[in-house]
Amino acid sequence: MRYIDKHDFKIVSKFLGEALGIIGMSVFILGFFSLISDYKHYENIAYILPGGLMAVSATFFYRFGIEGRMETRHALVLSAIAWLLIPLFCSIPFYIASTSVDPIVKFVDAYFEAMSAFTGAGLTMIQNLDTHSSTFLFFRSGLAWIGGVGIIMLFLLILRPSPAVAKLYSSEARTGRIKTTMKGTVKEIWKIYILFTIIGVIALLLLGVNFLDSVAHIMTAIGTQGFSTHDASIGFYYDNVPVQLVLMLFMILGAISFFIHFNILDRKFSVVLRNLELKFFLSLIVVGSVVICANLFFLQHYAVDDAVKQSTFNVVSAVTTTGFSNADIGNFDDASKFILIILMFIGGCSISTAGGLKVLKILILAENAWMRIKKVLLPESAVVKVKFGGISLTDEEISYITFLVFLFFIIYGLGVIIFLYLGYPTMDALFVCATAISDNGINTLSGTAWFDMSIIGKVTLVFLMYAGRLEILPVLALIFGIVKRIK
Repeated sequence: MRYIDKHDFKIVSKFLGEALGIIGMSVFILGFFSLISDYKHYENIAYILPGGLMAVSATFFYRFGIEGRMETRHALVLSAIAWLLIPLFCSIPFYIASTSVDPIVKFVDAYFEAMSAFTGAGLTMIQNLDTHSSTFLFFRSGLAWIGGVGIIMLFLLILRPSPAVAKLYSSEARTGRIKTTMKGTVKEIWKIYILFTIIGVIALLLLGVNFLDSVAHIMTAIGTQGFSTHDASIGFYYDNVPVQLVLMLFMILGAISFFIHFNILDRKFSVVLRNLELKFFLSLIVVGSVVICANLFFLQHYAVDDAVKQSTFNVVSAVTTTGFSNADIGNFDDASKFILIILMFIGGCSISTAGGLKVLKILILAENAWMRIKKVLLPESAVVKVKFGGISLTDEEISYITFLVFLFFIIYGLGVIIFLYLGYPTMDALFVCATAISDNGINTLSGTAWFDMSIIGKVTLVFLMYAGRLEILPVLALIFGIVKRIK
């Protein structure tokens, strides 16, 4: 891939204008509903500013740009720039609502919140959530909902699935695409996303949850983002098991590939049952819950019901990269925390709202490792091909996935080192960087250790959320392109 030049940036600008226009309209509609929910307070005008400013900026970028064919380098840079600018616009209401007197801290906290919302991380620098207005909480959760499906739109329309992913899913479904065009597929995803959201809200309302909590929690559950309207997160509903079960179900639905949902709605149950990624994902939930439940019961002497509720809910939250929590994770033993870190790294299924490395990549790497071992044991003349789901994978596809995983852990390691230099305990440094780069949200830090974090720590987490959501490569493409232009 050659370096990005001025001509390339103009091509990117054209597509960036289109992307900002679409996202800006979505955010404007969200802001409008947030505004009319409490129109008597004039400061609520701030909620329509992000969408409006994005629309204005979209016009500028579109006119500045030129027509051109989008190539890989353009797609990478476009996604990297878009995911920097969108949180910047969306940080305006958070900046206005902030009570901090330091303008730098105020800006960093606001951008942190917007980046966390749009990347699906679920980490928050806002205290006393229970005292904030319903308008503020609705807008905050709505951003997470838009961001959850937004990353899928980016993947399908701009970055495109890797050849390995595309072949595996077309093999499972026995059709090239869900619809004849990619835009048709995107429309179907929106339909399913909205349908699940409506069903989830109705389910919580029937369980006695108020309207704001029902909408806010389902939007961030299906978007696998994890913003709550309460400081205690789902601990607010700790004694309400049905509510937790509903949220667990929708977290899982959000983390399952939309291609699986398509097949379920088309009644292709045999295809669903054959899907290796789905089976492994569900197995992770079962095994992780059992192991952590045993740890809490035998090592920390939790009551049986507490051990079951806390282990199951937080395992689902970790592996779906949602970030809801019904207990203080900081009280878990180190073995349980480390298991949660592994689950966060793995994340949900491909083509879903979940973060992390994705189950499919892990399975392909595991299969590759097994085949390499077999090749050592066989005669040198033996030909060993790496297959997954009956599909042969090329060395290029395997190398690409290996490279992404390598970059993931390099960036993660650098983040951990920074937090160790900032004086955080090793386990906390490992956990908080894992939850950021996996775009999760469950956290071992609380109180002053979290909210009084230095600007360096906050900026590090913002970068981890950003890079992790875009799978590192687009971020590096943008950085290298800028550095080359400066030189």
